[in-house]
Amino acid sequence: MLDILFYAFCSAAGWLAGNKLKKTFAPSFYKDDWYQWATNQMAHMLLGLFFVVNTMFGNYIAQGELAYKWVVFVGIAIGYLIFEIKQGGVWNDIAEDFVFVVIYGAGITLYNFDAIGGSIAQSSIIDTFWTFYIPVVHLIIGILYRLRNASKVQP
Repeated sequence: MLDILFYAFCSAAGWLAGNKLKKTFAPSFYKDDWYQWATNQMAHMLLGLFFVVNTMFGNYIAQGELAYKWVVFVGIAIGYLIFEIKQGGVWNDIAEDFVFVVIYGAGITLYNFDAIGGSIAQSSIIDTFWTFYIPVVHLIIGILYRLRNASKVQP
């Protein structure tokens, strides 16, 4: 459901802005631009976090308790995959965006928080620290890859 609302919002916003947002949401792998790629992927992680927080909050408002984590994860994964495939682009961009939104953004958020009594979320500080090393290492590898590509292109 969130993916439909997000897609509708982006479509309406793009229409209102004279399609200027189409460029913002256009798929791009940023093969030679490390800064654009890194900021794009960090934004994708925040998008996954946004989906989790809003889904949990919406469920809490509607039902008085937090949603099951696996239901939220599967819903975000399916919804975002459909959105990415509809948007088009190259498969490596789709896969990498999916990893940053679903696995890192939504997955790490859901992994780190547990419901207590259905309404209060708690986190283990030890789990929180090590789980964020995974996307940081991915970002470092991606930045180094793009720096290498950029140095090959320029004389």
